Amino acid sequence: MEQLEINTPLKDEVTAAAEIKLFSEAGILIATFIGSIFAGGYLMALNYKRLGLTESYKKSLLISTVATLLLFAIIIFGEVSSNIPNIVFTLPQIMAVYFIAKQYQKPLIEKHKYEGGMLASNWLAAGIGAIIMLIVMVILFAVIYSTMM
Repeated sequence: MEQLEINTPLKDEVTAAAEIKLFSEAGILIATFIGSIFAGGYLMALNYKRLGLTESYKKSLLISTVATLLLFAIIIFGEVSSNIPNIVFTLPQIMAVYFIAKQYQKPLIEKHKYEGGMLASNWLAAGIGAIIMLIVMVILFAVIYSTMM
């Protein structure tokens, strides 16, 4: 992923940063908790897109999509016992997104705030997580239903 150095901002950078709202690490984790690893990856991708980091945007979407598909494959086709608590699947997703966000997003968010940039609401992050969760549930039910036929 692309890294930016934290330097003294130029006047134009301050003006540009103030017009962009990035999702905070907390918002990314909230979305992940509510809507899966894809939701967290999607918010990180939005941050990259808003900063003009197109390659990182694409990588973030790809990685979060593949991770979500692998998780679904394990759940659906791995004959996972229903006795296993949900936290066994949720906690690793949150931990993975936490470490990725800390490594790749935190420096960008800090630089953005230093340059006068704003953060998006955590409520918005939660709402996006909820919408993604609903989409994921519809897809999951469709896949499960089609495998039962």
